[in-house]
Amino acid sequence: MTMRPGSLRYMLSRRGLAIAILTMAIYVVLLIPFKQFVILDAITEIRPAGAVPVVMAVLLGPGAALGSAFGNLIGDVLGGTLTMGSIGGFVGNFIFAYVAWAVWNELSSSIRTDFDTRSAGHFIVAAVVASVACGAIIALGLELTGLAPLVDMFGVITLNDIVWTCTLGLIITWLLYPRTIKYRRDMHLVDQE
Repeated sequence: MTMRPGSLRYMLSRRGLAIAILTMAIYVVLLIPFKQFVILDAITEIRPAGAVPVVMAVLLGPGAALGSAFGNLIGDVLGGTLTMGSIGGFVGNFIFAYVAWAVWNELSSSIRTDFDTRSAGHFIVAAVVASVACGAIIALGLELTGLAPLVDMFGVITLNDIVWTCTLGLIITWLLYPRTIKYRRDMHLVDQE
């Protein structure tokens, strides 16, 4: 899966950057309170905020990828968990949102006004694929920096992302989907350029 020129142009547009800032703010606000519920010290914690990158990407587009990357980095800084592993976290969270958006776009070829069972299935597929990609990148970064073993971290991060995204994220998307239809229609037209 390669980054399409239109999606990069969109991410760096005024609208894409606004989505990035919104995503970053929501992500940071939801990350910080859960930093105390640690799974592995200074590596990862219980993360209901993990639903944010996928939800924002599906609802508002690829600008959420930038917001997810910077939001995670700021969360590490403010939460006192900034390490060399944060580099992998930055890249992994960008990929988390971007892959979710790309898979969602591929599966949802038309703009739907309702979030039905088919949409829910597409959301779950996008969330799982994105979670695996994110988990692999962050785990590889942690392995390369010597902070944690690849296999253990891949499982923990991927499972943590899947659980929160496929439960909380699915519910939030179902609730907000009809309210963002006009925005998605406009975004879809921009993406087709």
